[in-house]
Amino acid sequence: MNKAKFIYRFRKRVGMTQEMLAEKLNVSTTSVQNWENGLTGIRQEKLKKLAEIFNVPLSELIAAQTAEAVSSEKNNWPDFLFEHNPVLTDVIDELHLNLTQQDLFGNLYIYGARILKEDEVDTEIGNPDYIDLTQEEIEHKVMSEDLKLIPFEFVNRVKSIQFLNHADALLKVVRYIKTDFLLKVLKMNPENEFNVKKLSKELICEFIDGGFRDYVSFRNPDLQFGILMRKARKVLDFLEAKNEIKLTDGIDNTVIRHDLPEDIIKLLTSDSGFDWSERLERGFSRHVDIALNGIRPLTDYDRNTGILSMNEKGRLLLQWFRE
Repeated sequence: MNKAKFIYRFRKRVGMTQEMLAEKLNVSTTSVQNWENGLTGIRQEKLKKLAEIFNVPLSELIAAQTAEAVSSEKNNWPDFLFEHNPVLTDVIDELHLNLTQQDLFGNLYIYGARILKEDEVDTEIGNPDYIDLTQEEIEHKVMSEDLKLIPFEFVNRVKSIQFLNHADALLKVVRYIKTDFLLKVLKMNPENEFNVKKLSKELICEFIDGGFRDYVSFRNPDLQFGILMRKARKVLDFLEAKNEIKLTDGIDNTVIRHDLPEDIIKLLTSDSGFDWSERLERGFSRHVDIALNGIRPLTDYDRNTGILSMNEKGRLLLQWFRE
């Protein structure tokens, strides 16, 4: 949690002590101390009250809070992996939620909103009645129906127009992130504002490997990561130690060498979902495309020699893992 220095700055500007501010907000002095020390987050309704107390527009207070959060939080996202994919980069930049939007997500989840169920949205996208609608238009229709589930008390507290703005912002996130993954992250840190670029490296790996909505990436190749982070970590560690793998017999051979150690076979086929030792006994071949799945952007494979080695992007990712 980041320290809310902006509260301290505005408080000092009007000559208030923590005790005086706490009294005006009808909260404990400890609450104010916790905000300023970054121990707890501050809700939207308290921000509105603070704006009145400090006699500044709410937008100025929110801007100060946002700027502080952006500057103080560490960006863990591996930008170098996707720098040549502006479509994916733009999407990742939008995957963040404020606390009110997170509350809205919680309400939609509790009341069984369809927009959070990937299979139901996918079904609507294939609905013949919606043949003339884009994917985004269909999602907006589903979201509009789901918003009717939200209790009036929530809408009244947030105010209707702001409620619609928050709903639009939330839709931009749930369009791309699987509900189970988002729910897991929010439950881990309920007082933190969600930002996919500020997640721990472990959670970023989990997001890239399985937190992205399948129907979105399936319909748009530009929204496919092309990297499996957990497989990449294991393979890159091995390549750093051994320098290379003699993957095939070369000359455009597509069958993985059968004399490779079994642990290497398992390493390269760990994402395939098959028991390759059993398949070998049954006469199945091991193919290069399976071995390179999820690590292709990080490695160089020479089809003439059959040698697999780590490239510069792979070395950068290995460094990212270890930092």
